Amino acid sequence: PDLWLLKARVMARNGATAQLVAYLEELVADYLSPESFPEAADILINADQPEAAMRIFRHYLAGDPDSVTARLQLAWIHHGLQQPKLALDVLRPVEDLQAHGLLLTAYLHRELGDSALALQAVERAKTRAREEQQTGFLTVDLYQFCALLQEAVGNVPAAIEAARQALALSPQSAECANFLGYLLADHNQD
Repeated sequence: PDLWLLKARVMARNGATAQLVAYLEELVADYLSPESFPEAADILINADQPEAAMRIFRHYLAGDPDSVTARLQLAWIHHGLQQPKLALDVLRPVEDLQAHGLLLTAYLHRELGDSALALQAVERAKTRAREEQQTGFLTVDLYQFCALLQEAVGNVPAAIEAARQALALSPQSAECANFLGYLLADHNQD
């Protein structure tokens, strides 16, 4: 498999896109084990062939519909292609998403214009991250995203608190200070 995938990388590097897609689809259908599918899909994504990468994950899911990893990877590709409804459809069968999967659903709901559902998903993601002791999950970006969602649903005090949490994580950040400052100014707060 390593040599087959190396050949695929060379094809990608040489710009032989049509041949690359056909070659990898044949490998996936007849030769590669499912453990190699993510690497094959990654080669296709890097060759700007996300649709072909999606076919690989759909093939994987046909054989293992309960694979959360394959569902997450397929959902991320849909997200990258600005297809939030399809991404949510892919994730819908998963009953117990981990923190990063919940955060993805928050992004997808926000993309669809539903800040309330996005906020629910991000709050569940934060809770899950704390339960799993994922200290690196609670980042400046996460708290700023929470602040935007809280503001969008009209909960300005919670938005300000989230922006303050972001600033507390990065007190020297001009971006965090400006974010909080504009939020306070927009709502006539101190």
